[in-house]
Amino acid sequence: MPKSIPFSKWSIEDAVEEFGLTVDYTGKGIEYWINNQETVSEDEAEKLALLRAELINHATLWNELELEIFFISPLLAMVNLKEIGVQSFIEREIKAVVDNWQVGGEVDWIVAKGFGKPKAPFFCLKEFKKAKNSSNDPEGQLVVSMLAAQELNKKLYPNSDFPVYGAYLLGRDWTFCVLKDRHFTQSLPLFPTDENSLKKILTILKELKNIIKQSGR
Repeated sequence: MPKSIPFSKWSIEDAVEEFGLTVDYTGKGIEYWINNQETVSEDEAEKLALLRAELINHATLWNELELEIFFISPLLAMVNLKEIGVQSFIEREIKAVVDNWQVGGEVDWIVAKGFGKPKAPFFCLKEFKKAKNSSNDPEGQLVVSMLAAQELNKKLYPNSDFPVYGAYLLGRDWTFCVLKDRHFTQSLPLFPTDENSLKKILTILKELKNIIKQSGR
């Protein structure tokens, strides 16, 4: 019988130890996603400016739901993932057996195939508004949710080695991540209150759309 621990109880230290992960904080090897050739149109720049102003004025006041509704959701809507046949799911539960662990729980935001519920996750986002502490670690929670997504993908696509993409929000910082096998690579943090960083966040999300489309899944 697998031991059962929900996503919310995992730290990055425990995840590395239990699942034999290697972690790279330099972004090396995921430049194809992070440093892509996508551009921001004039219309998109105007929308980003409005979102950025809202974030600057309200980030310390919003709760998590307000941050999702007033900032994250409009930002992801600009990418129009439905156009390529995938859906965004908010606060949906996924679970899987990874090694000898039963892991599961709600993921703040999942991009996946599936009608009514996520079945083949491409991207997981974990949001945490405060600074990291010993009892709540968005980095650890994210990587274990990505491991669960990896297992779900193996069941549907046993011959595919498509990585799982993700991001975690810590305070005002966004860090983008890729899980390939047991190697967890992270970008340097981006700060959406900065104009250029916010534009880069959008280009990363737009490139994610291209990657999903080209995956053939």
